[in-house]
Amino acid sequence: MVPSCMSELYKTDLMSSPAANPSNDDTQASGQGLADLLIANAGLVATVDAGRRELPGGWVAITDGLISGVGSSRDAAPEAVRVVDATDQLVTPGLVNTHHHLYQN
Repeated sequence: MVPSCMSELYKTDLMSSPAANPSNDDTQASGQGLADLLIANAGLVATVDAGRRELPGGWVAITDGLISGVGSSRDAAPEAVRVVDATDQLVTPGLVNTHHHLYQN
């Protein structure tokens, strides 16, 4: 069974999701604009950056089909058109897992 967080993401076409009011200045005090999608409250965000950071309670912002921000629970997340709650889920921004064993569940 696909976790509910993932099934919500499968329903979202990130490449065709336009930013809301792209002609307006939606910049927040944090300096981040309005994201199309925010994956929030992750059990763990496992990055594949040089530092191999692991961010408990983290978030990932997506704008115009690209990752526009990653942060921990201590970082202010941007406002977003759509928010997916990823509580108790592993989020791996930028990593596509093509090896799976769904048939073994």
